[in-house]
Amino acid sequence: MRGVIVLIISAAVFGSALGLVVKRQESRVLETRLHKLQLERRVLKQDWAQLLLRQSSLASHSRVEKLARHSIGMITPPSITVVSKK
Repeated sequence: MRGVIVLIISAAVFGSALGLVVKRQESRVLETRLHKLQLERRVLKQDWAQLLLRQSSLASHSRVEKLARHSIGMITPPSITVVSKK
């Protein structure tokens, strides 16, 4: 009877130790994945900042005016044709 109890307790301790090893390995895998995702997030944030900067430079008034004048031939109308309403 005493041998059966020792065997059951030994199996429980062994099972607990095995479970601990498995959970630690899962934890390491998840930690590695987290670090990779955080790095990817940093890279994407940098890309987003660069895209916003590029968008603001492409949409600047001077660039749009230059493109309008050169690409499609827009001109400022003569002062006679300008009507302002206040």
